[in-house]
Amino acid sequence: MTWGNLSPWYAVGSALRRVIRHPYTALEVCPTRGGWRWRLDRIDPSTGRFRALAGGLCASPEAAKRASMDAVTDLG
Repeated sequence: MTWGNLSPWYAVGSALRRVIRHPYTALEVCPTRGGWRWRLDRIDPSTGRFRALAGGLCASPEAAKRASMDAVTDLG
C-alpha cells in the first residue's frame, strides 16, 4: 500500500493528529489516565460527517500511532 497523501503527525493541544487526504481520514492519538487512546475517523459520504471506524488504548504514544496506522491499512 502506498501512503502518498499522508500529512505528518502534528500537535493539537495535548493530542497528536494525522490526516490522510483521499479518502479523507483522520487519526487522533490523545493521552488519557489509562494510557494513550487512538481513534480512526472517516467522513461518511451519505451524511458528510465524521464517523469513528476504529479505536483503542495503548501504553505509549508510539504504540498508539502504530495501532492507528495498522487500522488504516486494514481498511484498505
